[in-house]
Amino acid sequence: MGKKEETPLMEVHIFLILLSVGCLTSLRFHSYYGDGMVLQRDVPVNVWGYDELLPGASLECQMLDGQISSHSSLETKAVRDGVWSVELPAMPAGSVCDVEVSGTEEVISLSGVLFGGCLAVFWTV
Repeated sequence: MGKKEETPLMEVHIFLILLSVGCLTSLRFHSYYGDGMVLQRDVPVNVWGYDELLPGASLECQMLDGQISSHSSLETKAVRDGVWSVELPAMPAGSVCDVEVSGTEEVISLSGVLFGGCLAVFWTV
């Protein structure tokens, strides 16, 4: 008796099971963005990530903080299939906000994003 081959239908069922338990996420930031990160002050900053299950879907980005209510809703662009980008406005040093990106069915966020500068320390020997 021959070995029974898996059908594409079986692969679809496995995919749906993994999706339903949250093993696969559609919308995410690139791995070097995280909660409590520090971004450069006084210049616009690009933040980007992936939308692998719904490439080309409409996304919305918001910066959540009282200081920047005039910049609360930002345009998010699809760079190429599955990759999105948003330009955060220039913020003064010491500004703290949460960045929230919402897709069709998901919302992801970065908490406590601080805008500051790089401190260059030079040691003399």
